[in-house]
Amino acid sequence: MSPDSLALASPLPQRRSRQAALSGSVLGLLLVVLAAAGAHLLPESAPDRYELWQTAQFMHLLHALALLFVSRSLHLSLSSLLVTSAVCFTVGTVLFSGSLYLRAAWPLSALVSALPGSVAPLGGGLLIVGWLSLVGYFLQALLKPKSLP
Repeated sequence: MSPDSLALASPLPQRRSRQAALSGSVLGLLLVVLAAAGAHLLPESAPDRYELWQTAQFMHLLHALALLFVSRSLHLSLSSLLVTSAVCFTVGTVLFSGSLYLRAAWPLSALVSALPGSVAPLGGGLLIVGWLSLVGYFLQALLKPKSLP
């Protein structure tokens, strides 16, 4: 049996699935908290900051849901591509959306000024790798239907 298609009887796929589901759930919880905070923190006189916050929220929501989807797929198969996707979605969302949230909420603070300018692009790059990994997993499933559940 290949490592990319461990049997469901193994506890490892279930553990990875639960880890990805937990990450997606925590990101979802944080999204709701940050959406409420943004509605009260951001001044109406700063539409550029509000737009930045909205972009962070959209990407945050999209990848929290994607993580929940990946967690279900991990329950069926411990593919290294799925694990890569889950890790990249989690870390990428924290870096990308997190840096946008900070820049929108506190644009002139020392903390935001200390962040390297490449945090959001690094996070975005990880999100792209996560999607590429997910595409790779399903292409593999399409081309070799007997090797993947």
